[in-house]
Amino acid sequence: YLVPEKHFFLLGDNRNQSSDARNCFSKVAGTFCDPDTNEPFVSIEQIAGKSKFVIYPFENIGAIN
Repeated sequence: YLVPEKHFFLLGDNRNQSSDARNCFSKVAGTFCDPDTNEPFVSIEQIAGKSKFVIYPFENIGAIN
C-alpha cells in the first residue's frame, strides 16, 4: 500500500494489543478498510504535536534538534 502525500501511517506502541492503522489492512481484525480511501491514514492537518525527545531506542535517548 502507498501512503498518500501529506498523510501518515500510525502504529500503536503496544503492537500486539493496539488497534491501529494496520487493522485496516487485515481481514482477520474484522475491520477491513478501503485502501483507495484515506481512511487508514492520518492527514498532516490532524497532527497537532511536535516531537521534542526520543526515549527509545535507549541508545538514542535525548532531545531532538
